[in-house]
Amino acid sequence: WRRESGQGPISLPLNDLGNRIGPAPLLPGSGSGGRCDRGVRYQGYQGQRPPRPWRGGDTPGAQVSEGSDLTGPRPIPEITPEELEERMVRGDAILLLDVRERWEREIADLPEYGQVHMPLNDLVFRHGQLDREAEIVVYCRSGARSDSAAQLLRHYGFGNVWNLAGGVLRWRRDVDPSMRAY
Repeated sequence: WRRESGQGPISLPLNDLGNRIGPAPLLPGSGSGGRCDRGVRYQGYQGQRPPRPWRGGDTPGAQVSEGSDLTGPRPIPEITPEELEERMVRGDAILLLDVRERWEREIADLPEYGQVHMPLNDLVFRHGQLDREAEIVVYCRSGARSDSAAQLLRHYGFGNVWNLAGGVLRWRRDVDPSMRAY
């Protein structure tokens, strides 16, 4: 085997690889009969990009409709705690969706506004209980899980979904400092 200058990594045919370096080392507890089967650069990908792993969003292999945005998922709009409080005081018709676990709600929660409590892990199975036409504000502790939940809701066809920026932590900082921290 040889490497020509300027050609990138060394490339070996798989049948020649074993002849050159001997059998793969034994690895205790590996699922491949104790042999290492990772780290080989397969010749089939030489000069090509390997297939990208699926990262969520549209179902793999789904048909793309005309005019679809192929640049990836659109960012979920955010609402600040101050804006949400104003809307709650006005009595706007919004659905607050809390995707935290029960033990988290017992520590701290937003003021009662008819929240729906649906942990993120349950959302895949229970999203059908939500009104697709409602304006939904999703929240969690810091805003990360609620952003994932909002992306999931958008994937399921919910069009008017917002993420509470900073979650309960930012609500405590900007709106209600008396709220218990966790």
